[in-house]
Amino acid sequence: MGTNGGGSQLILAITLLMKANQDWVIFALDISNAFYEIQRYSILEELWENTELRPLWYYSFRNMMISGFMGLSYGPFMKAATYQMDEGVKQGDMEAMPNFCIGTNQANKITHDSRQEEGGAILSGADDTYILGPLEIAFSEVKLHEERLASIGLKLNYSKMNCYVKETKKSETYHELREAANIPEGFAEGEDGTRLFCRRSYGVPIGSEVFVTE
Repeated sequence: MGTNGGGSQLILAITLLMKANQDWVIFALDISNAFYEIQRYSILEELWENTELRPLWYYSFRNMMISGFMGLSYGPFMKAATYQMDEGVKQGDMEAMPNFCIGTNQANKITHDSRQEEGGAILSGADDTYILGPLEIAFSEVKLHEERLASIGLKLNYSKMNCYVKETKKSETYHELREAANIPEGFAEGEDGTRLFCRRSYGVPIGSEVFVTE
């Protein structure tokens, strides 16, 4: 499910969409234990429905019958956990990222189609997912997407999520919706200690001109 230069395409799309739609909000979603929690049936179901990918179904099915080893710590300090992995894919395995993308495809597609009708977009690179759109509908779309992810065993981690909108486009409604949704604003401190509202998407700075320049 890879795309040459996919990360660059993702950043370029976000940058262009935010420049073309100055009043849009961007949300950076965080999925708790994404690779390990996704329900395996969602991957197998998508492989079967896509006739071009169907030859991979049996191979994936046999692999997913295994209760996988779970290691704790890292490197020479690694030790076996007292439990095994019955769902999800093991992050770091060669097929883990494409399988995760396959498993979340339907949830992302439903959100994508919804945004196409009303304005906005969902963009993702594996578990790094971004929802962009007009203030009036973007916050509710995050909640709807959360429900779609829940149907395949995934949960949003709000403590690691944040959002950004251009400073001149902030309004009382924006803050009310943001606080109700419990989504903090992304920010960083400038060299002079000033709070700069911004965020990094795939490591690339987006937001305050001072932050982007620094």
